[in-house]
Order: sequence, then structure tokens, then C-alpha cells
Amino acid sequence: MRKVLSTLVLAAVAMVATAQNVQLHYDLGKDRGYPTATVEFFKPDAWGSTFFFVDFDLNGDKSNMNLSYMEIARNLKLSENFPVQLHLEYNGGLWANAGFGGAIPNSYLVGGYYDLKITNGFTLGTMLAYKHIQNSNKSANFQFTGTWFKPFAKNFLFTGFVDLWSQESPTSDGRQLVFLTEPQLWYSLGKNFKVGTEVEISRNFVSQDKFQINPTLAARWDF
Repeated sequence: MRKVLSTLVLAAVAMVATAQNVQLHYDLGKDRGYPTATVEFFKPDAWGSTFFFVDFDLNGDKSNMNLSYMEIARNLKLSENFPVQLHLEYNGGLWANAGFGGAIPNSYLVGGYYDLKITNGFTLGTMLAYKHIQNSNKSANFQFTGTWFKPFAKNFLFTGFVDLWSQESPTSDGRQLVFLTEPQLWYSLGKNFKVGTEVEISRNFVSQDKFQINPTLAARWDF
């Protein structure tokens, strides 16, 4: 498991040359207190856009990495005059702790994406998709995602996402809704360097049947 996680780290380092930004967060949430490194990439093109990110939690023994999670998504234009794009997405990961490890179940999504250009540089993206979670007894699920991007007051940037999806409940025979949002606020200290914060707000994401709020302090380098 450690060899696999190390390979993922090396792959992420190789991608930094083309990634739009790398981030380092220090998690201040209850029972957390560890850093998370993120590699994030977004690129539009004539056929749509590609987005991915990889997270690495450094919460293992002696601050070694103990979790890696990635998402990669592709939006494809169906027509120049049709505003809804085809959305394809994969996400999954690995974890390891105290000599044990496992996989975060793979998820495959297919749906539609609609981009709203509101005003003054404010962009709101919306996505609704069918979600298949591997090895789930209730594999037919859905996910809604909203993303936003808003520069303001010259040096500030407000960005983030909100997810709502269904999945098999770990505590009953039914399904549950999972809510997760991570708004970020950044302040530019130069052309490439930003400092800021992220606040993870969730329900049924880690703990069941209650909301969790976990803020971070963060630095970011844009390429």
C-alpha cells in the first residue's frame, strides 16, 4: 500500500508543471490538526473542459501520507448552440494507517453540465449526474454539484463547490443523502502566491447524522 501511495505522490509532482495551482492546507478541525496537499488543474478547450484534483492527507505515522483521493472530470460540448454539455467523471482513492489500508470505492458519473456566466466575472457551474458507486448494493445514485469562481476587491478570490449525492447508508438498509461544501477565500500576495482559508461543511460525509465544520489555513501557488 505504501508503495502505491508513493507512486501517486510522484505522479502528482510530475503533473505540477502543467497544473494550474498547488495548495497546502493545515486542517484546524476537531480531532484533525494535520496538513493536506492538493494539486488542481482546469483547462478549457474547443471541445469543452478538463478538470482534476488530487488530495494527499499527511496524517499517518511520523506525518507520512495516509490518504490519497482524486477526481477527474471532462465536459464535452454537444453543439456550439446547445448550452448543456455532457459530463463524465471518475473519483476514488486509497488510504493506509498503522500497517493497514484499503480503497475508497470508485465512483463513475455521467450527466449534464450547464455553465452560468452571471456578471462581473462571477461564474457558476452546475452539474447533475447519474452516479454509480462500485461494490454498492444500491448502485443507482445521483449527484448534484455546483461550483463558483468570483474575483473581487482587486486581490481577493472567492471560489469553491457544493456537492449533494445519494449513497447506500452504512447504518441502515436504505439510502442517505451526503452534503459537502468547501468554500475558499484567497488573498493574492503577488502574481502567483495566495494565502487564505477553506471551510469544509458536511453532513453524513465522515460522521453520520450530524453536521461537521472544519476550517483550514492555506497557501497556494498558481502556475
